[in-house]
This record gives sequence, structure tokens and C-alpha cells, in this order.
Amino acid sequence: MPLKRYIPEAVLISAKRTISIGRYIRNYAYSDIRRYFAYSSNSPMSGQRFWLDPSVILNCNDSFDRSWSGRIVDGDWDLELSPVGSLQKVEIAERRVLDNVSWEEAGAYAHMQQLMEDYDAPDGCRTMEDVQYRYAELDQLVAELRQTRRLSTRWQLGGFREFDGIFVHIGRSGDFIFGGGGMHRFGIARALGLTEIPMQLGVVHLFAVESGKYRDLLKKHRKPAQA
Repeated sequence: MPLKRYIPEAVLISAKRTISIGRYIRNYAYSDIRRYFAYSSNSPMSGQRFWLDPSVILNCNDSFDRSWSGRIVDGDWDLELSPVGSLQKVEIAERRVLDNVSWEEAGAYAHMQQLMEDYDAPDGCRTMEDVQYRYAELDQLVAELRQTRRLSTRWQLGGFREFDGIFVHIGRSGDFIFGGGGMHRFGIARALGLTEIPMQLGVVHLFAVESGKYRDLLKKHRKPAQA
């Protein structure tokens, strides 16, 4: 069972941030420094936060996991796309909100059962009890977002930068491409019509960096317009 059921929230947030900062130092800091010396102010940073409208992100490339955050990647990966509507978790989340059906009726439980058979602890779930708890948490998120219209940053939740946030890449022309991380949150935000949410930077196309497009996008989306 998730430890957060038993640990006070303040203690949990402090512990999570300590772990997240340690993970950053171990796995990302050196690469960030190298990119900074190579590209200076044009340099993408791992875990960088962007504030974006999820409704304008129409395509997905889930070839890169979160360990690629902030990396500069050349090639045609940004042309090898699929529509975000084809992602099952996104579709399930949108059905839950828009059609007002239960998670089970939306297909979430059956999908998670299949994932648990194929993978080790998908989304941290090993049993159906874990699955039920996870979706109860997502229902709490839906209720909160209906009221506040504001998705919390990972920093506010005890993380560092926007690590473990909704994952988004930047293509050569400066288009935002969903990276596949945070599918439920992404689908919920879209279904609720949120116009600005925090997202974690994935990979950035080399041309977007060298052309200055990345720098311009960072300047425009680094802070929320509705602050």
C-alpha cells in the first residue's frame, strides 16, 4: 500500500523533495552544466517547467522516457507522431470526466489489470486495491481542478523543478509534442478545459535550439500567463 496513506503530508513533501533533489544531482546536473557551456542561454534544462494549453497539443511521441528530460536530439523523431486521442489512458481519463462514468466503466480497471499482467507495478500498482486507491486519488484531483482550475506544480507537491510532471517535447519548428508521461493528468486537464497547466520538458530538437526557437518558447511559457 502507498506510504502516503500513513505519513503526514508535510513530512511526505519534505522527504519527496530531498529525494528528488538528490536524484537530480546524481542523474541530471552534469548534463545540464555541459549543455549550458555548449549553448549558454539557449540551453534546455532537465525538469524545466513550461506553462501550456493542453488543448493545442495534438500529437504524441512516447519514444523517450523521463531520463531524457532536457536533452537535445537531432533527427526525424518529431515527425514520427501519433494523435494524443489514440492513447488509451488519455481516452479513459477524458471519458471519466466528459461522460461522467466511473473509472471502471471508462475501462481503467480492465486496462490496469492487463498492464499489471504485462509489467511490474505499472503506475505503482501491484493489486486491484492499489488500482482502486490510485483512481480514488485521481477523482480527488478532478474535484480539486473543477474548483480551482489550477494544476499544482511538482514543486508545490514536494518535487524539484517539474520532474515527474506531464511530459512534453519540442520539435524543430517549435511545436509541442506530448511525451506520454502523465497521461491521466493530461487527459483530465483537456477534458476540463484548463487553458494553462505546468508541464515537464522532455527532449528538444537540435534545430529548435540552434535557431533560437527554444529560447523564445522558454521566454513565453516559463511563467504562467494567469499568475
